[in-house]
Amino acid sequence: MKSKFRMPKTGRLLTLILAVSVFLSGCMMDASRYRDLVDKWLSGGTEKSELTVPQYNAENGLVPFSKMKYERPDAEAVTQRLSDLGFKMRTCASFEELKSYIEEMELLYDWYCTMMNLAEIHHETDMSDTFWAEECVYLAENEPALTSEYDGCYAFLYDSAYREQILENFGDAYFDHIWEEDVYYTDKVIELLAEEARLCEEYGGILSSASVQFGDTSYTYYDIYAVEDMDTYSDLLWRWYAAHYNRIAKLYISLVQVRQQIAEESGFDHYTEYLFSREKDYTSQSFEALLDEIAEELGPLYLEAWWHEPDETISFDTCSAFLQNAFGEISPTLRSGFEQMLACDLIGYEPGTHKYGGASTYDLYSYRSPYILMSYTEDFYSIGTLVHEFGHAYAAMQTDDLYETTDMSEVYSQTLELLLSNYYDSLYSDESAEAAKQAAVLNMLDTIVYQAYFAAVEFAVYAEDSNSLTPQRLGEIAGEQACRFGLTDVSDDEYYQKDWIGTTHLFEFPFYVTGYVSSACVALQVWQLSLTDEAQAVRIYDRMIQRTESRNFVENVTANGLESPFESGIIHRIKPVFVSCLEKAAA
Repeated sequence: MKSKFRMPKTGRLLTLILAVSVFLSGCMMDASRYRDLVDKWLSGGTEKSELTVPQYNAENGLVPFSKMKYERPDAEAVTQRLSDLGFKMRTCASFEELKSYIEEMELLYDWYCTMMNLAEIHHETDMSDTFWAEECVYLAENEPALTSEYDGCYAFLYDSAYREQILENFGDAYFDHIWEEDVYYTDKVIELLAEEARLCEEYGGILSSASVQFGDTSYTYYDIYAVEDMDTYSDLLWRWYAAHYNRIAKLYISLVQVRQQIAEESGFDHYTEYLFSREKDYTSQSFEALLDEIAEELGPLYLEAWWHEPDETISFDTCSAFLQNAFGEISPTLRSGFEQMLACDLIGYEPGTHKYGGASTYDLYSYRSPYILMSYTEDFYSIGTLVHEFGHAYAAMQTDDLYETTDMSEVYSQTLELLLSNYYDSLYSDESAEAAKQAAVLNMLDTIVYQAYFAAVEFAVYAEDSNSLTPQRLGEIAGEQACRFGLTDVSDDEYYQKDWIGTTHLFEFPFYVTGYVSSACVALQVWQLSLTDEAQAVRIYDRMIQRTESRNFVENVTANGLESPFESGIIHRIKPVFVSCLEKAAA
């Protein structure tokens, strides 16, 4: 069945796209080196400013969530200290002196990011709590100026005479995310990023607070997604769209305009070009070619596709026991990582009245621990979501690095979903197990087509003159692309003309959805191999996590004997997998 839950499974790593893009631009420190620095810092073994990071006691290699204490950073003081460190770096007399400044810069910046993510976790756990909402706004509004100072230091280090010594001491990947184009933040860009953050916060506030009345009850967008009865759900959703569409569409137009200004201020003609040059390992043209192939090969198939998911309910305890056993069969390190997260309460799985409706994985840098936030509702979807998010967390535990390229990160999560599906026989009854296996694969069809649709909407929107965009025109674009990809057979379908406003990625993470599409093409290849040689499939999975061959997405994939998602004809070669599953589902 094509589920009503169209919100992407992950990716809301932070509320703010600003924060995500910044983290992707940061340095890549060798994992063991980073652990040594954190321990040294926290034990008072390094020279540092009066600014401090929180203390912790590690258990099982991770930090229990109960021991993670939020402390509001003095953003102005942190920004000033980073500025001072930049001056000291430029005037230091030796590499040993420079090294101590780099260590402080990295740890201080990571601490600020950790506090941002910790505040966001608390905010999304209870979005009615105004304290955490205000903390998120404070941290987001001050983050652009702080990151500008950090990036200035990072750029200096890249161009400094000590570059080789920096790489020797901090790891070969330290400068992997340097922007060769020299497009660091100007004062104007910092202002625009702050406005972008404000608009994203406003959007999040609308989803969590704007409501419609139904009988004696008010429903927010997230409340509506928790409604089980489909007729009531559809009625409420349509009422909500009718009440709030224009407001949200106008806000999106403002975001598009701000982002276009950011691109122009940074020396680019179009925002799409700006974003792909900074956050992707491939060109926008290569992805648009992939979109054309998806629309042609899978659009007609998806229009007629139908499948069902098992309706058995699985408690969290039963699910976690199953996952521990299945992960142990796949890889001992998978089981160990999952057990550590359970033991440290790093999976916030319990549903809540005011909890964020999606799922997220956070990296709490200063605590060297990932955290999964989701609502486990005992259905098939919840199991897949938990496995998906653990794929992100597992990669972070293996590399001390959650925030890498979107596409590679999603390979880890989506591949694990498919590898796990091979073990559904030990969780479900015979009939349900077969349905679960087919649904796991067909959900990749859903991912590829639906996320391609969202990406196509973004390409079309950012290609237009942002000053001429209207809510009506946005609806027309969404409807046209929905028809193109087989979501509907008419371009003026009112549902799809409005449904896009609930997709947080379009607002907060522009073009993040491209990673779902490209990674699904890779995940399917690994899964197909697992059916005949699971050991080799797992070896490839682990090598891709470790980036043994390359940190570049496409190079990492192809070096492991897999086909690039951008190889011509790849969708035509994947299509038979979906056709076969659909035939079995219909039998």
